Amino acid sequence: MRTHLISGVTSGIGRAIAEQLRAEGDAVIPVLRDARQRELFPDAPEAVVCDFEDPAAVGAAVAALVMPVDSFINCAGIMISKTLFEAPFGELCRMVDVNLLSAMAAVAAVRPKLKDDGVIILLSSQSAFKGSYDDAYAITKGAIHAMVKTLAPKLAPRHRIIALAPGVTVGTRMTQDRAADDLERYCKTIPLQRFATPAELAGCVRFLLSQDAASMTGCTVDVNGGNVLR
Repeated sequence: MRTHLISGVTSGIGRAIAEQLRAEGDAVIPVLRDARQRELFPDAPEAVVCDFEDPAAVGAAVAALVMPVDSFINCAGIMISKTLFEAPFGELCRMVDVNLLSAMAAVAAVRPKLKDDGVIILLSSQSAFKGSYDDAYAITKGAIHAMVKTLAPKLAPRHRIIALAPGVTVGTRMTQDRAADDLERYCKTIPLQRFATPAELAGCVRFLLSQDAASMTGCTVDVNGGNVLR
């Protein structure tokens, strides 16, 4: 049985990943913002409670983890839906804290906890390649790709690190507030004319964790229906 540390686990892609891995008999250690969410994972051997708005607290909480893990899968993230020219500086700082600095702190803290052949998977976005109305979001996701590239040689050969860059994914907080007709129009611009689902992203993560992907590290995997080709 493998053990996976997963953030952003209470909804969307993170929740789908946790459900699929648990269905395979693996254990999930959830990273939770509120200790009361612990009841959502009654069978979890441990839980890490921290707020990704506080990178130092994230690093300390992950460092206090007792169990060794086979993977760390970071799905925590936010959008502010404002351009760089509209967003107050405090909101930009919050975006960087949640999407980038806390991810950096968690990766640094989890490395000593990773078993041999352990894998780190960081959720990114197609926005890192094509830009976004939310400039800060795209910027932080681009930095995730840089982190994966610079850390891959340092983690090898014992560990692997990969970024997963989805396009618009239905059933997530980032699509729930968008109007249905807006999503329909956008969908028609995608070559495959469909959005990904959290379950599909979870299936991709399962592959990346497997020995079939044992030669994959330092890369970003695109799941966007052909919306970004590079």
